[in-house]
Amino acid sequence: MDEQQRGEKKPNYSSEKDIIQRIMAADNLQLNPERRKMLGYEAEDVIAYYSKQSLNSQDTYLQVEALLRRSNKLNIIISADNKSNANFKYMKIASKFGHAFKVVADEQFTGDTGLVIVKG
Repeated sequence: MDEQQRGEKKPNYSSEKDIIQRIMAADNLQLNPERRKMLGYEAEDVIAYYSKQSLNSQDTYLQVEALLRRSNKLNIIISADNKSNANFKYMKIASKFGHAFKVVADEQFTGDTGLVIVKG
């Protein structure tokens, strides 16, 4: 039994305008409050997170270094709102231990989270 026999309809993506409108609608989806605070990630995926102010602390740096040293396949998510020297410091340490990192910027992100470490 094919889709027409079951009464199902395929979406019509025939026009370029329709495709562009669907992409733009997907881009405008709102993040839930939890994901806004965690730089786009769900709390269940987050191993650790740090405030923007704490990223300049030597204690925070040592905690992140220890976590990266003993763990495999982590992703470091860094807020673009941090000071560039703090971002560079954490990008460098992620690279040193072979972990992926990315700097993210989104006006939907709220709160003071400056760095999130998630499962890879």
